[in-house]
Amino acid sequence: MNYSSGPTGLSFSRSGEQELVLHWDPEVSTEPLTADLIYDALHDGGYSSYDVDTKALEFLLVSQARLGRQPRQVTIARRRPSEIHVHITSDLLKAWLTVIPSMGYPAPTMMELEQKLREQGVVYGIKPEVLQQAVEKGSLEKTLVAEGEPPVNGKSAWFEYLQTDERPEAQQQNQGQDEKVDFRARSTVISVAENDPLMRRHPPTPGQMGRGVNDELIPAQDGRDYQLLESIGSKYCPSDPNLLIASRDGRPIRQSRTVRVDDILTLEEVDYNSGHINFKGSVVVKGSVQDGFQVRATGDIIVHGSVEDAVLESENSIMIYGSMFGRERGRLSAGANIQVTYIQSCEIDCLGDLSVFDGMFHCQTRVLGQVFAGVNGGKGQLNGGEIWAGKRITARIIGSNSSTATKIALGEDPYLRQKLRDIDHNLRYYKSELEQVVKSIIYIRTRAADKATSLSELEMRRGELLDTVNHLSDQVNEIREHLNRSRYHCELVVHDVIHAGIKLRLAEIPRAIEEDLPACRFYLEPTDNGLQVTMGTL
Repeated sequence: MNYSSGPTGLSFSRSGEQELVLHWDPEVSTEPLTADLIYDALHDGGYSSYDVDTKALEFLLVSQARLGRQPRQVTIARRRPSEIHVHITSDLLKAWLTVIPSMGYPAPTMMELEQKLREQGVVYGIKPEVLQQAVEKGSLEKTLVAEGEPPVNGKSAWFEYLQTDERPEAQQQNQGQDEKVDFRARSTVISVAENDPLMRRHPPTPGQMGRGVNDELIPAQDGRDYQLLESIGSKYCPSDPNLLIASRDGRPIRQSRTVRVDDILTLEEVDYNSGHINFKGSVVVKGSVQDGFQVRATGDIIVHGSVEDAVLESENSIMIYGSMFGRERGRLSAGANIQVTYIQSCEIDCLGDLSVFDGMFHCQTRVLGQVFAGVNGGKGQLNGGEIWAGKRITARIIGSNSSTATKIALGEDPYLRQKLRDIDHNLRYYKSELEQVVKSIIYIRTRAADKATSLSELEMRRGELLDTVNHLSDQVNEIREHLNRSRYHCELVVHDVIHAGIKLRLAEIPRAIEEDLPACRFYLEPTDNGLQVTMGTL
């Protein structure tokens, strides 16, 4: 007998290591047996931490009520040691600890918890604060107690596209309301030049091994390797095999492991959907070029439809199968030949030959080579405006019955002649300023000697102007000499009619056409006094 509660008639004894037996002697007790009486006796006997069997307690009280006050003996409580459970995930990266509190036994110690973890193979990444919490509370809900290092797989080779996909917009969104937005400036076309970078290959990286809670290494996969590929219009950089560069000008087309460069850009129209075009390569427009738009290309420009009041600039040739009607902005500029069906009120710069099928009306035209109008069919009429050509003009009709003013100049480099005009204009301006400075100097010297400070400034300005005038004069003389030495063998050939009113100059020698003339040719002929413009038949 381990404990007796005196007058209550309650006493306890142990049955083995775990069970606690309650004895009740009604002869000793003067009070009825109640649950509170039993719990008080357990507390007083030092068994409050035991796990009370509530069903046995209830049975004891019920039997007393039914059978009366009779001696009773029942296993009323048990003591239970704490339970320590360790759960390890299948990948060995995490361990979870659960501690079920003890009943009648001391709480587990730090040493016991560590021993349990070792028995389960958990020796790495242990969290001491979790163990300390379990010791202090004597229990622990399922809590992460150890964590390993996961393996890090290597990154596979990847490819960085080096040309931006962003399109330049006409204006930023945060512009003020008073600012005008040119929606034509919005471009949807990207182009690259030869040797521009296109794509870079980034090599794969090795995997980093992990470590499980059992302190064993966990293997990792290395990144997969993929090769950078050459394509049409692209090649490997000679100094960097991981860099792809353009082998020609054109439009970059991004693909999974390479970039193709198309040297021909094909468009349905040039309008607000496309915006201005600035392309390194050739441009083919199936439809038309709308009013106010610009097409610039390092290669050819080919337009199958019409061109409105637009700008076309090519470093090579321009071909327009339809008509072009300019007003304020119409302009063609080509580094080689221009071919057009009909063109009106435009500015034309052509470093090659100009071919017109039906007509060219009221244009300002400079052609370094030859002009052909109606040679390969078509009306072939040149009328109005000014035409400067280097070598020859061949046309079916020049001028019109209405005597529209048409100026034609042949036999010189038109661009060199224009440069001479520009420099000569500047020369006249600086000469005029120099004359005014000289007059001011003379006035101060003769009538206002007290203004010595102004005189020194004017003297300095006169010296600067003299240097400028002399330099420009040398340029003018040099260009004139070059023009004189490089006079072309030039002629104007008319197959049908040249109308009255044409102002003709061959190598700066004038010839006015005062009446309509049938098929004829005008050319330079040497005389005793130099050259003269001669008319001949075809």
